[in-house]
Amino acid sequence: MDPWTIAAAHEAAVAPEQQRRRGAWYTPRPVVEAIVELAVPSGARPPGWSLDPSCGGGAFLVGVLDRLVALGVPARDALDRVAGTDIDAGAVAATNAAVAAWAAHHGCEARSVARLGDALSAGAPASPVDLIVGNPPFATPLRGAPLPAPAAELAAAQPERFGPYADLAAIHLAAAWGALAPGGRLAMVVPQSLLNSRDTAGLRRELEPHTVAAWASRDRHFAANVRVWAPVLRRDASTSPEHHPPVEWSDRVGDALGVPAVPALGPDAGVLGDLAEATSGFRDEYYALARACREASGASDELPLCTVGSLDPLDLLWGRRPTKLAKVSWQRPVVALDDLDERREWVDRLCRPKVLLPTQSKVLEPVVDPEGRLVPVTPVLAVWPRGDATIQGTTFGVADLAAVLLAPPVSAWALRRGLGTALSVDAIKLAARDVLRIPLPRHREPWRRAAELVADGPDALDEIGHLMTEAYGPTDRPAEGATDNRSLTSWWADRRPRR
Repeated sequence: MDPWTIAAAHEAAVAPEQQRRRGAWYTPRPVVEAIVELAVPSGARPPGWSLDPSCGGGAFLVGVLDRLVALGVPARDALDRVAGTDIDAGAVAATNAAVAAWAAHHGCEARSVARLGDALSAGAPASPVDLIVGNPPFATPLRGAPLPAPAAELAAAQPERFGPYADLAAIHLAAAWGALAPGGRLAMVVPQSLLNSRDTAGLRRELEPHTVAAWASRDRHFAANVRVWAPVLRRDASTSPEHHPPVEWSDRVGDALGVPAVPALGPDAGVLGDLAEATSGFRDEYYALARACREASGASDELPLCTVGSLDPLDLLWGRRPTKLAKVSWQRPVVALDDLDERREWVDRLCRPKVLLPTQSKVLEPVVDPEGRLVPVTPVLAVWPRGDATIQGTTFGVADLAAVLLAPPVSAWALRRGLGTALSVDAIKLAARDVLRIPLPRHREPWRRAAELVADGPDALDEIGHLMTEAYGPTDRPAEGATDNRSLTSWWADRRPRR
């Protein structure tokens, strides 16, 4: 048999419910080969001992064997350099069968390379490993599935690395890192949620300085509803952070996914939180508004309810497009303050000039509410100037705020910062606190001119985009490989909704 078909046959024989329960999703050949090539690049010294601690059907071990032979290692010697473990006896059998098929193709005597065992409870290998690769199981207590006891114990013993909802894959990644020999390399498939998860922030900070490459894809390669990536770590890759700040994982994955690199947006010009406040509703606000919602009758006390679907960049679609709220379709949904027994104070606080900002969009899509009558429905954010906000002695207004949110560099920055948190790999998801961290433009004049155009609505978007790209750059400290202004504005324009 073709050794690559054995893992696929093993996966087909496992019930989907069992796969979901164990978080076991096997890796397609093109993904394996791309990750193994990053972990063992051309010209690198072939690893003396390679391990897959959750070997599944053996795809990664077959990939490593192919890579060793491609680098000049004799097939018989290559077989002596690989090993694997798995908690599933069927997976161990499939791995050994795949390796046996590989050996037959290369005229070698087969031998068993995989054994039954739990990589998290077995402790560190007898000797440090030169290469660790694999696709560990994914699971998170956030979805109601408790972690296996060995993983829960390891996470609890390392609070500096893990929070209470750390994903099982992150715990496997940390255990593998501890088993590497000096100079050894580690490449593991992990969920994109690790890029921004609060519960793995400690591990992320620890491993980012040791990361030398990353694999990522826009495609869904697994039956599981999860997007993945793979960091490539080297044990001796750390440099002095004060002289060589580590590249953040989100930037590495952004590069791999083709998200434009933007000029080095730093805090030297300040952040939006210096000049603005932001908030968003939660479940309580959402259901309170849904209960009080009614169709508009023209009464003076009615306030339009704005969902994500009723907002495009500088274009309020309320009343022009039907929208849904709590699974009910509305043409012109409104609410009156007197109808709000609950959450009235929250709505009353938002009756002020502000900017509404929907989430889960391809670019940031602010809509200005100069009269303060629009009510945002969760997850729409509300952002407004602070009362004491000034820029170089000039009062900061909602148009200035909207111009910042419309800047193409800000959309690219937000997409990179939020990778792994949105419903789509191409969508931007920001919380209110994230909006306040947006860097401000360095150049005031093009920002001022863009803000003046905000009142012209969607017809002015192209000119605003060009001006705001100019406002953020060029800079005397450009990011390595930063996208030029023309390409950046074209990327932003192509992603805007066109209806």
